[in-house]
Amino acid sequence: MTEKPDRLILFDPLCNLCSGVVQYLLKHDRKGLFLYGSLFSGPGKQIKKALSWSQQKNTIIYMEGDRVLTQSDAAIRILSLLPGLHSLFAVLKGFPKPLRDWVYKIIAQNRYRWFGKRTSPFHPATEFKDKFIDYNEMF
Repeated sequence: MTEKPDRLILFDPLCNLCSGVVQYLLKHDRKGLFLYGSLFSGPGKQIKKALSWSQQKNTIIYMEGDRVLTQSDAAIRILSLLPGLHSLFAVLKGFPKPLRDWVYKIIAQNRYRWFGKRTSPFHPATEFKDKFIDYNEMF
């Protein structure tokens, strides 16, 4: 990765829920807005080093320009940028952040128990190779 991507999603590639969401995004991101990376890859770890502990603990990390969004803010922003009815997800911003993040944390803390944990990290199809900052590390 030579330059900083405009819209980067760092996710847990061992989480079935997280990997499923990434597959959903790949399918519905017709404009190619997002790049993706593993929270555990070399580039992912390098990016996380620049963040505070609260920004990187048990959460998806979404970077848009110089902004870093996590937890419910990240999920809502990502989904609301997709085409069509996805923009309705922006309505969730109207709920108090502590409540949204509380729900997010419950799901995040139980994601392996409820959705399962992969035995090997998620690896996207080669057609999406250019969408991953760490494609060659994702085995």
